[in-house]
Amino acid sequence: MMPNMPKDGSPSIWYLAEHFGNLTRVTVNLTSRSSAALAKAIDITADSETNVINRAIRVYAYLAVLELDGRVFIVESPDGSHSKLIFV
Repeated sequence: MMPNMPKDGSPSIWYLAEHFGNLTRVTVNLTSRSSAALAKAIDITADSETNVINRAIRVYAYLAVLELDGRVFIVESPDGSHSKLIFV
């Protein structure tokens, strides 16, 4: 569990962002696949590289906390079928 998590133990992206909000400059070397994913996310959202990367890190941390808690991720398709999402 993350330090100073909400008392109910439920992490939220906003909680993580508020408590880890200091600015830190980093240099990132992206693989071609990650670079393409970044470009796709920018095209879809019209956000800046910085905003996409910041959001991706917050979402990753949120999912990691849920996964450590033993949660599973289910994706519902438009047809109503469900698939278990597995991170490797």
